[in-house]
Amino acid sequence: MLWPSGPGAFRLWLALMVVVHHITRIEVGKAPVLVFFALSGYWVRLVWASRYVHCRRPWLTFIISRWWRVAPVTVLASGLSLLVYWGLNHPDWGLIRHDGAVQAVAPFALLGYGQLAIKPLGSAWSLDVEMQFYLVAPLLIGMVGRLSAVSVVALGALCFIWAIGMHWVAVLPVFLIFFLLGLLAAQHAWRVSAAMGGAGMGVALGWLLLCALGPDRHRWLSEGGDLSSFLNLGLGVCLLPFALYSVTGKSDRGDRAMGDSSFLLYLLHWPLILVLRYGPWAESSVLLGGIVIAPLAVYSVWRWYDRPLDRLRASWVKSRILRDNGAGQGAARKKGDTPAHFA
Repeated sequence: MLWPSGPGAFRLWLALMVVVHHITRIEVGKAPVLVFFALSGYWVRLVWASRYVHCRRPWLTFIISRWWRVAPVTVLASGLSLLVYWGLNHPDWGLIRHDGAVQAVAPFALLGYGQLAIKPLGSAWSLDVEMQFYLVAPLLIGMVGRLSAVSVVALGALCFIWAIGMHWVAVLPVFLIFFLLGLLAAQHAWRVSAAMGGAGMGVALGWLLLCALGPDRHRWLSEGGDLSSFLNLGLGVCLLPFALYSVTGKSDRGDRAMGDSSFLLYLLHWPLILVLRYGPWAESSVLLGGIVIAPLAVYSVWRWYDRPLDRLRASWVKSRILRDNGAGQGAARKKGDTPAHFA
């Protein structure tokens, strides 16, 4: 885990960065989300070409499959967070009750969650952005296949500048450039060497160290720091080479397990964070308890909730592959080629 070269290990490393951000309030949590978006673009491009394009009504099958993969865990984690809000009589509980219908629907719909005034599941805003990307992914894949890489990057950069100028937050244009970079990497089969990936990781870690030791560390690393957004954007860019290097690494059973755990940890740690921040007990006690409880919770949810539902989803997708398309069936059988989260 200190050098997460496998695709699953690296995704877990990114999820742990988010957890560290939420526990310590050191503002490094957005950078891994940007890298997650790029990895999403990469894997979605691959599974669209190898699997969904061979299904009946490909776009509809793809959207249902992606929702099925993401929504059940989101609903569970959101329910746990709401339980904590209620149990601790959180100051925002009254506002949540006032918008009860919207709060009940949002975790199921995913779309629009990032626009909620109160987000009981704080980390779920990125899944709203993911679903926005999934809706237009086939169109973007077609565009990436027709335009030059320079044109695609320029388009993504223009969308970013425009969205920032409009003061948008959890909407696709803000983050489109990272999804597009992932799509481009898959489209053109970009290969990043270990040296290049390691250099990017080294620059990111070195930058963090300089920020932590420098006189302006609060501007760089504190929540609301005026330089924190720039830091996270820069860290996301620096980590991209390592992300593209990781997808070419070997993924054995253990690595795939870490990849499965990353998504669960990304969502399920949030209720524990609420307890840590707002419970009437010493933070150190909750933190030590969380070190034990979080892995057990992740494993339990994976074993008895997430994995059974995902197997049903995978079977449903397989049933929609056109039977006279041997290429599609062959691609669908190569489960080890793609992380289960994106298959």
